[in-house]
Amino acid sequence: MKRFEVTYKRRLNDNMVWLKIYAPLVARKARPGQFIILRTDEFGERIPLTMAGHNEKDGTIDLIYAAVGRTTMLMDQLEVGDCFADIVGPLGKPTHMDGLKSVCVVGGGTGNALAYPLASGMHDHGVRTTMIEGFKNKDLVILEDEFRENVDELYVVTDDGSYGEKAFTTQKLEELIQKGVTRYSLIIGISKRAREIAEYNDSMAIQPEHKPILQAAEEYMEGIYDIAETDDADDQAID
Repeated sequence: MKRFEVTYKRRLNDNMVWLKIYAPLVARKARPGQFIILRTDEFGERIPLTMAGHNEKDGTIDLIYAAVGRTTMLMDQLEVGDCFADIVGPLGKPTHMDGLKSVCVVGGGTGNALAYPLASGMHDHGVRTTMIEGFKNKDLVILEDEFRENVDELYVVTDDGSYGEKAFTTQKLEELIQKGVTRYSLIIGISKRAREIAEYNDSMAIQPEHKPILQAAEEYMEGIYDIAETDDADDQAID
């Protein structure tokens, strides 16, 4: 097995791809929520990507990405047996899990690729994990089987009702909070969804910090902010 060799490739939908890459030194130390920086070839740009998982025994790391930019389109041309030029990691602060009892992870669209390692990692850590996956329609649904195997409860919603429940992620989160399923939410997804969720949590006195999702995701991976509990165990916040 060659260093940084692609060992597995799976197309999740028209533009989302799952890769497994042989990087034993990275896999040995990787934790949920961390990321790597890679180059496709010696002339390529360096880009950061959050790891979607890792297998220390096999020495592999998982990446899930959307082919939307120059580098990810180059990645899309790689097949099993091809190699990346460089992979550096793991980088960033692992997801905070200690002391958490129940969480709800919310993913919108391609943001579910970021949500997967966090949700599965928390579940493996013994945290009761509820997952809400949101998509525009059934053709965009990804990772349903993987989530179902690695969380305690899974809800799939679509904007048009073509698959799962007809609802926005914010509506489903509101329903679960009103039922008392959880008072903690970890927000992953497009900025509109993240903003709506943050506004709703604020109205319920759950007190998350309001951040655009791209900035929030970047700061979280860099350890600039963390998840903290308030004095009231029933009210938990994102700081």
